Amino acid sequence: MDCVKLVLFFMLYPFLCQLAFSSSLPHLCPKDQAHALLQFKHMFTINPNASGYCYEDTSFSWNKRTDCCSWNGIHCDVMTGQVIELDIRCSELQGKFHSNSSLFQLFNLKRLDL
Repeated sequence: MDCVKLVLFFMLYPFLCQLAFSSSLPHLCPKDQAHALLQFKHMFTINPNASGYCYEDTSFSWNKRTDCCSWNGIHCDVMTGQVIELDIRCSELQGKFHSNSSLFQLFNLKRLDL
């Protein structure tokens, strides 16, 4: 019986270590996704009167020097760091949404709130 426990321990140990370390390390937003988001932002102008009904923090503090998962309105998958949600309804952005938008480079995007 002790041999079975020992075998199980050695079989499960690498898996448990990987699980523990992968969940404790932050998964950063991939650079290509941060770049796509910044390209998207630059296609618009900021109109401070565009979202007067919003009471949320709408400051557009997107900065290429910080992880895009920490940007306002961006939500990332906790395991992969992929951008999965974009909520810019209170962003004060104004302009046209183009069919060749860089948002189409965010392949894991599941929710978009304009």
